Amino acid sequence: MSAIQPVAPPSPASRAMIVTLGGVALLSGFLLTLVYQLTLPYIEANQRLAVERAVFKIYPQAQARVGVVLGAPWLVNPVLGALAVVAVYWLGREAYGEGIAKGGALLAAASPFLVFMSAEYMNHATALVYVTVYLASVARLT
Repeated sequence: MSAIQPVAPPSPASRAMIVTLGGVALLSGFLLTLVYQLTLPYIEANQRLAVERAVFKIYPQAQARVGVVLGAPWLVNPVLGALAVVAVYWLGREAYGEGIAKGGALLAAASPFLVFMSAEYMNHATALVYVTVYLASVARLT
């Protein structure tokens, strides 16, 4: 009996495979870039809406609207951080005098914690301003 010998299929030319794979990669890259460029405005609009929602979720409506109306919601906290330094000066002046007020304001301005908290969308700078102004008002009344 004669045994059936398996016949190996002819191997494709390696050059044709490389050209085909290169063409597929080129077409995929072109389509990916095209889709990215076409969807970029929608992605940026969605990111802007997400930032606005996050700001509205954290801040009371009045503060958040100030940043959105000005077109820079990211600017609200740094401004509040600067106001916190002024509020610390006011508190120091009302409670202890001019020298302590200047020292306290200098320390507040140089505080990495205040700088870091004033660079986020969270409400730490807002709370600091409110509490410091409240304490300065109480110190002025007493």
